[in-house]
Amino acid sequence: MRALRYTNRAQADFVAIALYIVAESGSRAVADAFIDQLKDRCLHLASLPGTLDTARPELRPDVRSMAHKDYAIFFRYLEEEVEIVNVVRGQRDLKRLFGN
Repeated sequence: MRALRYTNRAQADFVAIALYIVAESGSRAVADAFIDQLKDRCLHLASLPGTLDTARPELRPDVRSMAHKDYAIFFRYLEEEVEIVNVVRGQRDLKRLFGN
């Protein structure tokens, strides 16, 4: 299994997602459960062999993405690690997010 690492930006994304869910649902438990689902999906990704999901060369040459409900998990493979780069709602302007 590859090691799993989150960028500071990805960690900030989790906080922003949780705050949004709390504001919309009024429930911290709902937000925590969804963040746990996202992190479980990331852990599952790191546990799988090979190169998976969708290459995103239009955003960055080394970035790939995986969907989870209405969110996209952006990641890249590094030597023996999977690095989670960003976690965002699918409706975001992705080219702007990645500086393109």
